[in-house]
Amino acid sequence: MLHIISMTNSNIIWIATAQSIAWHFIGRNFRAAPLFEFRMALEDLNRDRMKDIILKRQETAGFTFKFAKDDLYLLRKKFFSSSKMVEEQTYLSRIYFDRLTEYSGGNIVAGMNYWLNSIVKIEENTLTIRTYQPYPYIDLSILDLKTMTALHAVILHGGLKRSHLAESLNIPEKEAGEILNKLYSMGILRIGELTKSHDYYYTNKFKFKSIERELIRRNLLPGEAED
Repeated sequence: MLHIISMTNSNIIWIATAQSIAWHFIGRNFRAAPLFEFRMALEDLNRDRMKDIILKRQETAGFTFKFAKDDLYLLRKKFFSSSKMVEEQTYLSRIYFDRLTEYSGGNIVAGMNYWLNSIVKIEENTLTIRTYQPYPYIDLSILDLKTMTALHAVILHGGLKRSHLAESLNIPEKEAGEILNKLYSMGILRIGELTKSHDYYYTNKFKFKSIERELIRRNLLPGEAED
């Protein structure tokens, strides 16, 4: 496709879309950027916008909330107490949303997933939120090299059918299906309904950031964006 674009872009205005991960891969390996005169990247949501969306959603649902004073907070307060300490819940809120923003990287789905996993108790209409909620972690060490490569391919393409994965990895379609179903059974992939055969696998959006972090740690994805 890039070859066709390169041969015709002087006479045709090409408009293409790609996920950021896929674009970075194409740009790094196939020098695609010079083929497009204008490039627009959707900006990640900043901390305040993320916070605003999440809190408005809770208000709409009729819930109030409070942040838990867990052991880590009490320890910090003991050693770093100050007469100028801001109001307790305001302080806990700032700590919590700093952590949520760091984890989600501006991805609202990841941010909402982090929020939902932070709920430790519901009393009447009040949610208790764990302030120092651990970052979600997915252990990919149990995956063999071929399965890890398949997961990498699915992320780069945004989603794949069995036949496409088989072609990409040069393996039988039956084996490709077994690999995809294994990742699906682990909750890493989901099955879409974009085809009549329901044969379209894509990354579980609620676990995407955790998967992305693990693949970056294993040098399967770039850690920083590149044009």
